[in-house]
Amino acid sequence: MKAKGFGKFRTPLIFTVLAVLAISYYMYLSHRTVDNTDKMADGSVVSELLNRDMDLNYPSDYYEVMKYFAEINKLWYKEELTKDQIVGLAQHIRELYDEEFLSKPGNDYETYLLNLNSEIEAYRKEGRYINDYEVQKRSTINTVTFQGDRYAMVTVKFYVRKGKNLVITYQKYTLRKDADSRWKILYWEISDGVEMN
Repeated sequence: MKAKGFGKFRTPLIFTVLAVLAISYYMYLSHRTVDNTDKMADGSVVSELLNRDMDLNYPSDYYEVMKYFAEINKLWYKEELTKDQIVGLAQHIRELYDEEFLSKPGNDYETYLLNLNSEIEAYRKEGRYINDYEVQKRSTINTVTFQGDRYAMVTVKFYVRKGKNLVITYQKYTLRKDADSRWKILYWEISDGVEMN
């Protein structure tokens, strides 16, 4: 049996409950604190690179390795990064280096970071930065097998801006496929860029 007289109060009661819920939710949103310390905006290139799991998502081939490498270099020398972001990107880029390269004198982690920070600081003082880059097209990249190892030679064109001047530099990278079939940077040298044409 239904209680008499409840029907005329049902609509105002529902609106009152909904209003209380809406006001409570608004107060919750306006008074909560969000910790944004040392975080980049979601979707930024820096956060995307820093959040990449290099074990599960290592670049698929020599071309992708060099794109990833060049993008990190562009960020180092163009963007205002925190020390933690520089260190995080350094850890990621070292994942791209061949063990033989990392074992050379002066390539240990501490020396590498010291040299990297000095170079970034020198770029800042001179007003230089990497404006953009271009990785050699896949179809023109040479690969060879030597003593059982696979090698790829990839040229990257860097556009370095200093004031109104734009300087184009070419770096030729030699990569070697490791035991896990991952392409790693073995060494690099200045190039004339002929491979890019």
